[in-house]
Amino acid sequence: TTPTMKYIVSEKRIWRELVQAHFSATEVQFVLNKKPELKENKNCRKLYLELRKQFGVKPQYSELIMLCKNCRCVFWSSYGHPCMARHENDAHDTPLPLTPTTFLSFF
Repeated sequence: TTPTMKYIVSEKRIWRELVQAHFSATEVQFVLNKKPELKENKNCRKLYLELRKQFGVKPQYSELIMLCKNCRCVFWSSYGHPCMARHENDAHDTPLPLTPTTFLSFF
């Protein structure tokens, strides 16, 4: 490994933030009750690895691509989409969120 990667992996804050970002307090408590030595050592890296083994990592995206059901337009959720295909009498259809994997499967 490179010295930079070695430094990043040894950084405690990164592991603590990974635990907080990917796992609920209930999941953390479940693992800590199951393996109390993790709580005593306060080793977030080992805690993260145990949580990942127990629950897996849920994919999280800061921004989603959406698909309009009416006009089949693809747009970023933060920008919204004023659909031109929607008629006044039509019910407002909720756009479909597209994960990166789903989006790439279109090509």
